[in-house]
Amino acid sequence: MSGLADLVRLEAVEYPVDQEPRRYVQWSLWADTLEMLIDETPGDSEDVDVYWLALHVVDGMGSTVPAQDDQLLLAGAAAYAAVEWSSYATNRANTSGPQAVRDYGAWGELRLGEFRAGLRRLRRVRSARMYTPAQAEPDQSTVVWEA
Repeated sequence: MSGLADLVRLEAVEYPVDQEPRRYVQWSLWADTLEMLIDETPGDSEDVDVYWLALHVVDGMGSTVPAQDDQLLLAGAAAYAAVEWSSYATNRANTSGPQAVRDYGAWGELRLGEFRAGLRRLRRVRSARMYTPAQAEPDQSTVVWEA
């Protein structure tokens, strides 16, 4: 798994690939070893798609954040800055008065909610529910007895 630089979290493993419905398999990750918990072994020429979250790099040389997501990134930074300033300015003398502290905090919290909603929309893989199951899911009224 050396190809997964800056791994934050593994999201899903698809095998075999390019089938409908998509088949996401169970897996186990220990250190840098990914184990697919399946009965068959993929052949040498078969692909396995691994979906993961990784750290982005933003520095003077450029950014790994896609250009279409720049506005969301900036909005999140502004929201965090407003919440931080609100906390910092509490119980300090300032020319704007106590209402400014509350306004910055409220504005920042509102924008943080929008930022988090935007991040959820960016999630590319939704392995937990890619299609409707053939059978109804059990709920709290369902009891399964095992021998």
